[in-house]
Amino acid sequence: MRLDSRLLLLFVVVSLVFARLISASSRSAVHAVLIEKLEAPALVRTGEIKASMDVGLRSGDEAELLGEYLRGCLGSYGASYAAALDKDGRVVLIERVSGLGPAPGSFAETGATEHGGRPVHQLIVTSSRGALLLGWDLSEALRTEQDIAVKIFLYTSLAGGLALVLLFFLMRDLVRRFDKMSGDILDQLRDGVFVIDGEGKIRTVNPALLKMLGYGERELIGRPASVLLAAGAGGALLAPVENAELRLRRQDGGFVPVLLSVSLLREGAGAPSGIICAVRDVTELKRKDAELKEREALLRSADKLSAVGRLAAGIAHEINNPLGSILGFAQAAAARLKPSEALSMPLRAIEEEALRCRSLVKSLLSFSREGRDALEELELAPVIEGTLGVIEAQARVRGVPIAREFAAGSRALGDRGQIQQIVMNLCTNALDAMPDGGTLTVRCGVRGANVYIEVQDEGPGIPEDIRGRIFDPFFTTKDVGQGTGLGLSLVHEIVVRHRGTVSASDAPGGGTLMRVELPAAS
Repeated sequence: MRLDSRLLLLFVVVSLVFARLISASSRSAVHAVLIEKLEAPALVRTGEIKASMDVGLRSGDEAELLGEYLRGCLGSYGASYAAALDKDGRVVLIERVSGLGPAPGSFAETGATEHGGRPVHQLIVTSSRGALLLGWDLSEALRTEQDIAVKIFLYTSLAGGLALVLLFFLMRDLVRRFDKMSGDILDQLRDGVFVIDGEGKIRTVNPALLKMLGYGERELIGRPASVLLAAGAGGALLAPVENAELRLRRQDGGFVPVLLSVSLLREGAGAPSGIICAVRDVTELKRKDAELKEREALLRSADKLSAVGRLAAGIAHEINNPLGSILGFAQAAAARLKPSEALSMPLRAIEEEALRCRSLVKSLLSFSREGRDALEELELAPVIEGTLGVIEAQARVRGVPIAREFAAGSRALGDRGQIQQIVMNLCTNALDAMPDGGTLTVRCGVRGANVYIEVQDEGPGIPEDIRGRIFDPFFTTKDVGQGTGLGLSLVHEIVVRHRGTVSASDAPGGGTLMRVELPAAS
């Protein structure tokens, strides 16, 4: 039986009980009024009755006088019988309209009694020599009382029932409105909400939760709450909690990070009958938090690069002048000697090392942003192709073929030499990562408002623990004398100067994928 049916039945029972009480009370009141009306004439003439009884009982011609007086009482007081009583309360003489009344010589008492199976009411008025007994037949009066009581019961039941039924429908309408308002509130909430009963089964869900997890309502209602929880997370629903981090299982098997708040549902002061859970999807919040941390890391890296850049610029300027002198004197001396002379080889070695130092100084100056960028609108494919022509010989010696995947229309606003420097440094690192051979793949194309350059190798990849340091100045994993640690730092500096981004990730199938994105030329 549904709740509203039980409530309606309760209202009907209450209505009947209420009507029964009113009917009984009304019948008692009617009976009291009737008795009062019967007794009133006699009670008003009590003094006359006493005097008459004294005279009648004193007379020697007692029976005739009493009989005449008693017959007069039948008409005067509308009684069914009238009797004279002696001082002991025994019936001396009785006159009757019907066969009712006590027998002569019997004792009489006042109030309600029965004679011949019929209800009667008796009133005794005492005098100095005896008493007058009046009795009234109540059969017809009681039937009238019963009819009145039945009518009162029916009318009261009908009126009370109608009022209670009307109250029931008004209450049901209020409950339905409240349920609809509650449902509308749940539907409008941006947070997911689900209600679990005392058996641990889901009883209510709102649209936000269904959208968040990708379920249909029928897929969740009546199922255990454990279907939504990651393994071992059931304890989170055992007690009230606020903003606890949790993962909920999506319909596709994935998980959604949420903040969970749990409240107990109680009926009055009794034990909890269930729990209500509110969850907030924090996927976007976590993504923004990760972005913020990444930007903080980039800011710290930029500060570090700026400091190193100023240091590099000072060192480069201090080295450049004496280096020029060393290189000039070495070249001049070597030019005066024949290749076969003993000093020729050391001088040529000094020249080569000086040239290598000059290249390093040039890199330091580029890293420290010395000089001005010559920006122009460039088609990336020919710029990259020109750079690959320089390193192709080195790649061929190492047995590394170069695959080209160039998309037409990849145009950027940048410095030709610096973009070539980016490609050169990335390709050099890729070749160094493949000492046992492999394929070097270079791509360029357009993605949205940006153009991209990708350099992919088939080497061992970059370990996760050092991936965040590869753009730091002077950081290198190569052996001493094999690298300066400025190659990727210089790439990062040039890309930032061009308002772009550079990233490293694992290539599909193994190796490393270096990706540079630059704003496309408008």
